[in-house]
Amino acid sequence: QWSSVLRGVPHGSVFGSILIVCYINDMSDKIRSCIYIVYVGDTKVFRQVNSTIDRDKLQKNLDILDNWSKAWQLRFNVNVR
Repeated sequence: QWSSVLRGVPHGSVFGSILIVCYINDMSDKIRSCIYIVYVGDTKVFRQVNSTIDRDKLQKNLDILDNWSKAWQLRFNVNVR
């Protein structure tokens, strides 16, 4: 029997993983001059910083991703270590 789903999918479900990958598919198109790793809902962006230019490039990418996350209403948890 069908029932209404108000929001979300069960945590840990295969369907949830597929949906998040589809949802964040264009995020990597925004990243320039940095290395990034994406695994389902986890994303890491980094680069070696040896100068202020390197620092600025990393910060620019972080700002772009922050804007992307606001536009898609999918905020990053920056408190995770």
